Amino acid sequence: LLMAAGIGIARYLRDRKWWLKVHKPIGVTGAVSSVIGLVIGYFMVEMTTGIHFRVLHAAFGGTTVLLAILTPIMGQAFLKRKTNKQQLRLVHRYLGRITILMMAATIALGFAQAGLI
Repeated sequence: LLMAAGIGIARYLRDRKWWLKVHKPIGVTGAVSSVIGLVIGYFMVEMTTGIHFRVLHAAFGGTTVLLAILTPIMGQAFLKRKTNKQQLRLVHRYLGRITILMMAATIALGFAQAGLI
């Protein structure tokens, strides 16, 4: 939800002066939250089977966390660089979109793994 809020702010509230000051910490907090979720998942598996990355949900989760970490890094790189700004901005935007889609897929796979859907 935090990363989706970050995308929404960047997409629909860009005309406000404060949008970037809110967009950046929300995105970083979303990325940190995904890392915390991965750590919690690791310890949950460790306490049960101890076999990590044996299901598709786990592989999607690991990939999603990697993307969630890369997205704010690319955003920061876009803001700090003097050259290739448009390319970095495009990469940042698409990483954010792909990350949101991967998060949704990971959640759906987790629900399926738990037998909820």
